[in-house]
Amino acid sequence: MELNSRLQFPALDTDALRARLPDGQIKRFAAGDVILEEGAQADCCYLVLSGRVQVSRRRSSGKVIKLAEVPAGEFFGEMGLLSGLERSADAIALCDAEVVQLLPGDLSGLIEAGDPLAMQLGYHFASTLADRCGQMLQLLAESPATSPKKVDKKDDEEMPMDVRQVLHEVYSLWAI
Repeated sequence: MELNSRLQFPALDTDALRARLPDGQIKRFAAGDVILEEGAQADCCYLVLSGRVQVSRRRSSGKVIKLAEVPAGEFFGEMGLLSGLERSADAIALCDAEVVQLLPGDLSGLIEAGDPLAMQLGYHFASTLADRCGQMLQLLAESPATSPKKVDKKDDEEMPMDVRQVLHEVYSLWAI
């Protein structure tokens, strides 16, 4: 007997979220607009209502590395909201985008009011974080402790993996 161990969380009701938040928390961005900047203090997160947002980091060389593309119905910036740490990446609108800005008080206000939307948000955050943990563990499991490249042409010695590359890939899962 095969068991499906994945919990099926209810879909987030974006219309209900929009209705419960002040109009000022709905933000519109044109293609190319910067929504979040790496290094800025995190004080909110965003739910994409329409459009797409790219999450990326800029290396010291100036090269931009795309970490993720966030479609409508998904959050970005929730790690900053939950941790209060600085932003770890930039978020830029790929096309015209409409987002809902969630402040810490919004979530705590919904929880205190016993609003079912608070549970939906909690489920959504938990599901997102569980997916990222799973991706991280998969990445680490697939990154062998050694690479097949040999050192000094000895068959029994192998070159260690590039830890920086693996950590970069793991870090990209937790961006923003």
